[in-house]
Amino acid sequence: RESSSSSSSSSPSTSNAPPPPPPTAEDIMLLLVTRREEAEEARREDEVRLRSEDQKQEESERRERTQREALAGATTAEDLFGIFPESWVLKGLLGANTTTTSNTNTASNTNTASKTTSNTNTTRATTSTSTTSTTNTNTNTTSSKTCTLTLGGQESRNDFIEILRLEEKSRKWYGWKLPAGYFQKVGSRLRYLERSSLDGTGTTDSTTDSSTSRGVASYLYDERFKLRSGLYELEEQQNGQPKLFLDERPAQNSGAGREIVVIDDDD
Repeated sequence: RESSSSSSSSSPSTSNAPPPPPPTAEDIMLLLVTRREEAEEARREDEVRLRSEDQKQEESERRERTQREALAGATTAEDLFGIFPESWVLKGLLGANTTTTSNTNTASNTNTASKTTSNTNTTRATTSTSTTSTTNTNTNTTSSKTCTLTLGGQESRNDFIEILRLEEKSRKWYGWKLPAGYFQKVGSRLRYLERSSLDGTGTTDSTTDSSTSRGVASYLYDERFKLRSGLYELEEQQNGQPKLFLDERPAQNSGAGREIVVIDDDD
């Protein structure tokens, strides 16, 4: 009875606690200023974010416009290699020409050095230099023919350029290891088709050229369709990776660690 009376006597004192003092004018002004500063800071952050997004969009559009202009003026595979310098396809297509030129230049330098040895060596060097010049001429003919075959028809040209663009995106999405084998195979195949139209002297037979051009056009069309399906259709992927890349991956790399890829949302 004493405890209940004591608790009942203490409750009125709790309920009768004095209310907090009302905010002063200074407190209200401080709260208003704080909220105004927070709103202003949020507005500035939004402006910076929007400005950054606008600049990013403008830069992306500028790059696309520059690439379109460059592609419109590209008439050779070498021109395209300047636009897509990391392309495995173009390296496979033009790599043999580069190797031949490099070896020819090495031979030319060696022959030039041998001129100072004797008159006999000078004569041999001159003959070798003439051979080198002929080799370079044939090499340039081959390179030019490569471009004519690949970029001759508008449809084939569009298919080829789209393959190069999809190759560029594949590197962004899947890194450098996984897609390499597939695109290297495409470049080698185009190189083979190009060489099949040339006779032993580096000149072109018109009948063979027409047949090979049709073969290149058909191959580019099929590969473009297959590549788009592999990149964008889920049924053509395995564990989130295109099957056509997995099929061409070297066996020794199949058990290696997966490459870390940073995705750029621009494309």
